[in-house]
This record gives sequence, C-alpha cells and structure tokens, in this order.
Amino acid sequence: MGKLGVVSLAFVLAAVCVPQVAAFSHGGPARTSGGPFPAETNCTRCHAGEVNSGPGTLSLTVGGVAASGDSAVADLTYTPGETIALIVSFEDTTKFRVGFQLTARSGDGCGQPGSLAAASSDDGSGIKTGSGTCGPASTQVQWVTHQSPRSGSSATFAVDWTAPAEDVGPVTIAIAANGADGNQDNRNDNIYTLQAVLQPEGAAPAAPVISDGGVTSLGDSETPLTTGAPGGIAVISGTGFAEMGEGSLGALGADGGLATNAGGVCVEVNQVRAPVLYADATSVFVQIPAETALGPAAVQVIGNCDPAPDGPQEVRSNTAMFEIASVQPVLLQVSESVQGAVAVHEDFSLVASEPETPAATEMQATPATTEGDAQDDSSGPGMSPAVPGDVVTFFGTGFGSTDPALASGEIPALSHVLAAESVQLMLGETVIPDDHIVFAGATPDVVGLYQLSAKIPDAMPAGDFAVSLMVDMQSSPLGPMINIGVPAATDDGVACAADLVLSVGESCSGSVNVFGTDYTGVFEVQETQACVTVAELPPFCGEETLNPLNLDLLVAEKQTDGTWKITKFGD
Repeated sequence: MGKLGVVSLAFVLAAVCVPQVAAFSHGGPARTSGGPFPAETNCTRCHAGEVNSGPGTLSLTVGGVAASGDSAVADLTYTPGETIALIVSFEDTTKFRVGFQLTARSGDGCGQPGSLAAASSDDGSGIKTGSGTCGPASTQVQWVTHQSPRSGSSATFAVDWTAPAEDVGPVTIAIAANGADGNQDNRNDNIYTLQAVLQPEGAAPAAPVISDGGVTSLGDSETPLTTGAPGGIAVISGTGFAEMGEGSLGALGADGGLATNAGGVCVEVNQVRAPVLYADATSVFVQIPAETALGPAAVQVIGNCDPAPDGPQEVRSNTAMFEIASVQPVLLQVSESVQGAVAVHEDFSLVASEPETPAATEMQATPATTEGDAQDDSSGPGMSPAVPGDVVTFFGTGFGSTDPALASGEIPALSHVLAAESVQLMLGETVIPDDHIVFAGATPDVVGLYQLSAKIPDAMPAGDFAVSLMVDMQSSPLGPMINIGVPAATDDGVACAADLVLSVGESCSGSVNVFGTDYTGVFEVQETQACVTVAELPPFCGEETLNPLNLDLLVAEKQTDGTWKITKFGD
C-alpha cells in the first residue's frame, strides 16, 4: 500500500466561536481546529477558557469505529480513495450553544490529504467548508465548520472525509468544539479538543520506542538497576511495543523452551533473540540470553515480529544500552510501595507481617489456576512472619550461571544449582551461616527466576530487617525487607512452669507480668545455650544459667545431662 509510515489523523474538535461572539456565529475563523499544525490555534483564540477542563464529553467515530473513549480502537485505518464517515458527538449540560471546526492535513501539517464535505444526513446540515493558506509556502488547506451554532447542550456533526487517491504518508486531521452559554460574552465558555490516529490499510505500525534508561533488571530497588546477568530477567519500558489492550504471556517454542516471540513482540540483545516472558504496549519482560558477552549490550524491541509474507513488515525500536555482568543478584520485593521481600514459607504462604486489611491477603503466594479452575478464597495458606528455625525461600534474578548450565529459554529443574564460588545472605547485620543455606539455584519451571532457601537462625530477634544477597562478592541492591516474629507455642502446647525439664530442641511458652504489663515469650533449649524470645525484644540467652534482666520471673539452669530445668517461673 505505498510507502510505510505513520499516517496520523488528528481530529481536534473545537467549539469555534459560537454565537455569543457575533462575528464568529457563522463559523470559526480560519485555522482554529486546535491541531498541531503551523500557526494553528483553537477556540481560546477568541473565547476565554482552558482546553478540556469542562465537565462535558467529546467523542469521535471513524467509519463507525470509536476513535476515543474506553472502547477506542488503537489502530484505525483507511484505504486510499474511500469515503469515511466522521461523526463528532458533543455534550455539556452546563452550556446551550455548540460550534465546531474540523480539518485534514498531511506531511508537515500544511498538506491537504483528500477532501472534506458535510454529510448528506440531518447531522450534516448546517455545516460548510472553508479554505485558506498554511505555512511559508502558502499551501491551500481545507476545513469544515458550523454555518450557525447548534442550540442545546448536545450536538452531533457528520462529516464525510474522502481519503487521497494514494498513500500520502503521515496525515493529520484536526477537529475542535466550543460549548457556550449564549450570553453574548466570550468568557466562561468550555473548549474541547480531541485527536485520533489513522494509518493506511496494510501499512506497518509505528515503530516502538524504548524510553531513556528503559532497560533494567527485574525488581523494585530504590534505584533502577541498569546492569543484568546472562540468564536473568530484564524489563524494557517504552511505548508502541504492541497494540493497546491485554498483554501476551510467553509460550513454549518447538524446542520445548521459552519462545522468543510473544504476541508479535521480539527483543534482540546484541542481535540475539531473547526469550520473552511477557509483552504489552509499554513493557517487555525477557530473559537475557545465556550467550550474551559481558560489557555493554545493545537492546532493540521488534514490533510485528516474524510477519506473514503478505502482511505488514516488522518495525524496530531505537537501540538502548544495558550493561552485562557475570553476576548481578536482585532480590524481588512485593511492589515499589510494599518493601516486603518476595519470600515464602515451606508451605508456600507469603512471609509478611499479619495483614491489616482483607486486601493484603491478595499478596498470598498460591499456584496459578488453569483455565476453568475456580479460585477458592477460603483455602490455602495465608501470610505470617518468619520465625527462628523456619526455612524461608527468597526469590530474585541475576544470580549467575548454574551447574549444570542452562541454555537460553531452557526450563530449569531443581537440579540446576548455582555455580558461584560464594553465596552470602544477610538479614540486617546478621550473616546467615553457610550451613543454614539449604538451596541456591534456578527456580524450577520458571525461566530467568532464581531462589535461595535458608534457615532463620535460632537467635534471630523479632523485627523488620533488610535482606541482602552477595554472590561471588557482588551485592544485591537495597530495598527488600523481611519481618521476623516470635515462635508460636510448641505443637503439644507445653506451658512453662517451675521444675519443667526440657531437652535440646524442646521449648515452652508462657506469660509473665512486668510492672503491670503482660509479656508472652518462648523458652527454647538449643545446642549450646537456652534462650527466651519476647516480641519486639532481642533474645535473652545463657550457656549455663538464664535469668532475663535479673527479674527472677524465669530462672533456668543447665543440668549435668545437658537438659535445662526451670527453677522459677512467674511472680
């Protein structure tokens, strides 16, 4: 269909100078459509008011297809030579007179693509055409406007636009409307404008655009991370990646791995196709190809990727740079506003402080349902803090290579463990011992995601702690937090009492009154010591004897056989 390119139809509807200003009651002055053209203005040229600030509505349909509002179609098209009905609808219950102007332009805004005329229907009555010059070359352009304003708080204007006989490239059409109160005063009028975009039938879509700094590692760190590691997940932000609407999830390719095309969107990293996890109009989530060389990498988004031979061809974005390192760990957090680390208990419930509102339970980690499955809100684990002794799994990306190695897009299994020489997890200032790290590697069945499972130390106090991960001496960014709580009573409900004897691994719970306040705590016997843990306080521990704060409310002694005996409990 001729040359490729964006053909833009911008309809800027403006209530052009309606009858309260007598000089313009028979149509708006030249070039007041509000369009983005040389020397073009809108109704505020002669009517006081702020554009699109009134309570009314302005809408447009092109050939029966909505070009504005919630039901608007993203890619409107035209066929050269066809006549298309343009229907402009206006309503503002605070005003009683309505006028408008519409124009069609191409090229630099001074070209005249096709022709405009009033429709033969009743809604086309009272509409006239006008013409004038535009730009330094004084090119002739055309517009349509009201012969006299419509009375009432609503109006419909019908215009026929006959497209040019050939594809003329980018085209802009503009319209604008004025709601007036008919008091012969040009103040307090409501001015409205509207724009829509059309492309020639069969033309390639507009090229996608990657935003400045628009390639980052997955995660909500305080500062966006513009470095990633092969095998990790990168997020590309911008515009025009796909049609507006629902996004497209990645799918398995013929080789059983994650495909490099999702909904017609592809991404190249150093000219190598990247597996795509998700794509929509403004964002693409990809796995950084395993073979990507370290150093600066060129990233490009491809729209209409892998086109049919007789269809529109692919379009490529600008090139954005992204740094590649061998390792760049990032721990995920729930959202930008919720700093809780994405972490789960062994039963896959979310590690978090108890939710204060029902909505908070939406963060619960539950398996995805398949089509047709019902969601049962009453079942499944909820959320709770981690407690000493718990095994908690943290999720992230960019942890580096695995052993055995994973190819780009390959679906990982539990056997793919980190190949790193050193892995260190910290909760606040507490370094988790190496023997407490249960697993570090790729998340099974999820491309680009990693996980680390670790036991919370027995002596870890209650509170909120920053979580950080260091892999081969490369640290994760600041941001994610974890809530550590107080262990619940033992399963058999053992209550602390005088003369109670406990062995290693056993515990009891109870409450004591300190200066008029009840405190509930847990007494636990560990390998080398015994500890009392109370909410919001650091643990109290002793190797031979224990008497927290010397209050004589709980006194315990280690026996010769390694057990501990509570010799005093309570007042």
